[in-house]
Amino acid sequence: MENRARSLGLSLAGLLVVLFFGGGQAFAGSDGQKIRIRVLDGRNGHPVTKESVNVWIGDKPEDLLLGGEGVVGSLRSTDKNGEVSVPIPERHAEWIEIEADYYFDCRPYRKNSPRPAYSVKEILQSGVVLGNTCGKQRAEPRPGEITFFVRPLHGWEGFQR
Repeated sequence: MENRARSLGLSLAGLLVVLFFGGGQAFAGSDGQKIRIRVLDGRNGHPVTKESVNVWIGDKPEDLLLGGEGVVGSLRSTDKNGEVSVPIPERHAEWIEIEADYYFDCRPYRKNSPRPAYSVKEILQSGVVLGNTCGKQRAEPRPGEITFFVRPLHGWEGFQR
């Protein structure tokens, strides 16, 4: 009986490990849809590598801000091309918010306003290019992609965070 309980415990532990580490695909869209986030330096247009991008996906923009039901949040690091691939959950995937971690966000900024949210449907159909107040670099939207402009933080900006 003890061996049976021990094997059941190991099976349950194994299941939990699979669900925790390998179960991420269960949250991917039924057809495996993903959104690519392309992070570019707003001053020169070069890809930004090794930046951590905060990503939230949910049903309503106000839920994203408050962490409502079904909101999925993750921190993803850009590759050598300055890109991050984000799987779209099957449910609760109408809106997406993104935020830079170690870089200054070049989107137009209004004090005390929430992060803007973007329609997942629009991103998949036509793509979205975010504003760039850090330079004259621009990009063309591509279906399934968000283009996000950032720049390195100035010394004093890092302390204001």
